[in-house]
Amino acid sequence: MSSSLALARHHVLALTAAGVLGLALGSGACSSDSDNNGGAGGPSKGDVSSAAYQENGRCPSSSTPKLPGTKSIGASCSSYRDCMPSCCSCSSSGSYAAAACIDGRCALKSETCDVSKKLDYCPSDPDPHPSPRDGGTSGGGGSTQCVDGTANYCYGTDFNWTGSQCCVSHVTQCVSGTANYCYGSDFKWTGKVCCITKSAICTAGTANYCYGTNRMWTGSQCCVSDVSQCVDGTANSCYGTGKYWTGSKCCI
Repeated sequence: MSSSLALARHHVLALTAAGVLGLALGSGACSSDSDNNGGAGGPSKGDVSSAAYQENGRCPSSSTPKLPGTKSIGASCSSYRDCMPSCCSCSSSGSYAAAACIDGRCALKSETCDVSKKLDYCPSDPDPHPSPRDGGTSGGGGSTQCVDGTANYCYGTDFNWTGSQCCVSHVTQCVSGTANYCYGSDFKWTGKVCCITKSAICTAGTANYCYGTNRMWTGSQCCVSDVSQCVDGTANSCYGTGKYWTGSKCCI
C-alpha cells in the first residue's frame, strides 16, 4: 500500500510541475495582470544572463528547449537556462518568451522582459535598448558580414540570404557557436555561425564560466566586451575589477 501511495504522489508532483511551466508560457501568462512583479523599473546593474524566444510573433504555446529553465522567481541560478520563462507582452501587439538570471537570482518578470526585449520581437514598439549596454554597440552600430548559413535561419530583420551565404547587418563579428546558445538580443544565428552585436574579444572558454557581466557564450566561444586582450591565466588569479575568467583565458 505504501508503494502505491508513493507512486501516486510522484505522478501528482510531476503533473503540478508541468502545469506551472504551461502557465508561464501559455496565453494566460501574457495578460497584464497575470504576473506578480511588484513595482516596475529596470534591472540591477550586476551580472545579467538573459534570452528570449518567439514563434510566429508570439510566445510559444508550449515549453521549448531554447528556454529549458524550471526555477521560480528568486531562486538561485547561474544563467538564464536555470530560470522558468515568462511570457512578455509587446506594447503594441505580439509577445515573446524570456528568461533571465540577474545577480545570481531568477529575475522578476518585469526585469526579465526588460533585459530580454528585442526590436525584432516587437517591431512596432520603440527600440527597447537604443543606447549601448555593458559596453555594447548601439542598434545602428556594427557592420554587415556575409558568412556561412542556411536559408531556414537567414531571414528577418538584419538578415539577407544570397542563396549560398547569409549577410548579417549590425554585427561586429561572426564566430563558431551553436543554435542552442546563439540567440537573444546580443546574438544572430545564421544556421552555421554565431554573429554578435557587441564589440568583444571572442576566445576559448567554457559555458560554466562564460556568463554574467561583459561575457557572452556562443556555444563554443566566450566573447568578452570592454577588454583589450585575453591571455593565459588561472581561475584563482583572474578575478576582481577589470578581469574576466572565461574558463580557459583571462581577459583584461
